[in-house]
Amino acid sequence: MSLYKKLKWKKAVNEFKFVTEELKLVKSIGRSAAADFQEHYEKYLQSKALDLHQLNKENKKRIKSQLRPGAPQEGAPSLRKTSTCTDLVVYTGVYSEEEIEEVEADYTVSQDDVELHEAFAKLFKKIAMETHPDKLNIYDYDFLERQERIRDFNDANGALAERQYFTLIEIAEKYEISLPRNYGQQSRWMKRQIKKIKNQINQEKQTYNYIFSEAETDEERTKIIQDFTQQMFGRRL
Repeated sequence: MSLYKKLKWKKAVNEFKFVTEELKLVKSIGRSAAADFQEHYEKYLQSKALDLHQLNKENKKRIKSQLRPGAPQEGAPSLRKTSTCTDLVVYTGVYSEEEIEEVEADYTVSQDDVELHEAFAKLFKKIAMETHPDKLNIYDYDFLERQERIRDFNDANGALAERQYFTLIEIAEKYEISLPRNYGQQSRWMKRQIKKIKNQINQEKQTYNYIFSEAETDEERTKIIQDFTQQMFGRRL
């Protein structure tokens, strides 16, 4: 194995980890901003003497059509109760429909996906030999070390299920467990995943909740809410 190929693999692992963590952070920001958005949204409508429940009822079909492609249609959260629905609505003032559709493009499982998952499933079994609770003899490991290994086992188990292979790599390195050496295959797979995750990050940043979290003044927040009413109800309230 050429050194540069292994270095490129390491670079892909680091970038894969970074974008995965960024996606989690962006989603958390949007969810955290939901309550503030709802509060400003309701206060704005009240200042205009508008009834939110009536607006939702009159525009039920239009609101449903604004949900992000792939978002749950039936039983979607009511705009009256929570602004969770706003994180399913794409802010049309930022990205084109073509860009939105690109984010939602179907992903086909490749042979690389299958073979790579099999390789990391084998790596997980090796990790389990070092971390599974049934393998931790109280005479060989003290309480704190057993707890740490159990946490690593649970993390590895979740990482395999979520295909977050960088976590398996980190845990394996911690216990000096040999890694799968199909570096080229891993790099190809991670590059595809990185592109997919970056698209997901871009789409999360298009939601009203996230955009609202970026606003720094009341004027900016009001404009975002006005844009939202334009998209939801077909008119700027």
